[in-house]
Amino acid sequence: RWYETDSVFQARRAQAAVQLKQVEGEIAHIRAKAANDAKNNQGFKTPTSGDDAATSKLVKNSERRLALAKLEGEARARLQAQYDAADAGVTDPKRIKTLQDEYAETYRLTEARKESNKTGKKTEAQSESIANKLENLRQQSELAADSTEELSREQAILRAQQSLGNSATQEQIKKAGEYAAKAWDASAAAKGVTEALKAMPLQAENKSYAESMQNLKAALNAGKIDLKEYNAATEKMALEHQNNLAKIN
Repeated sequence: RWYETDSVFQARRAQAAVQLKQVEGEIAHIRAKAANDAKNNQGFKTPTSGDDAATSKLVKNSERRLALAKLEGEARARLQAQYDAADAGVTDPKRIKTLQDEYAETYRLTEARKESNKTGKKTEAQSESIANKLENLRQQSELAADSTEELSREQAILRAQQSLGNSATQEQIKKAGEYAAKAWDASAAAKGVTEALKAMPLQAENKSYAESMQNLKAALNAGKIDLKEYNAATEKMALEHQNNLAKIN
């Protein structure tokens, strides 16, 4: 049971227990029938040697099945070899031992192949998962993201590399870092453009307000307006300026 999980082992043991009970029931039924037939002389029919041989064979096969059901793994393979040798008329202990060793080795190779196939499928699934993650990172690197998610460039690279898991190769980890860096750079560039475009109307409004205030100050100094008019105008312009800033933001 070195090759399987405990849950699989317990499931097989439970299944073997059910089969064992079935075989024991069959043997008991056969023996009871044979005893009953012998007692009743099969309905006044004289038993033949053929009938006795068939019954004996059936009982022997059931007993073999019972013995095999009690074993598992290499022990079961060796017992099966012993039965096959008996059926073939092999009586030499050395030949029987050789046959048992071959059956046991066949069992080990079969189970090892199953385990290898299981491991291979797991590795293949891991490789496919890593390849899919790399492809997603590559696609992200070709798009200008809306934000950098508050991560530094180094943090973004590290997160992408760690997302591949422990089974990733050095080459895959390197590519993940390159894709993440490209995506971060694209995101940062897009964010910079957005902020620059947003700042343009803000700068224009501030410049317009400053010029208007300068013109108003010049009018006061030139005596074109008095202080009361100047104060009223500056108050109005300041309010308009605040409203314009609110619209921009």
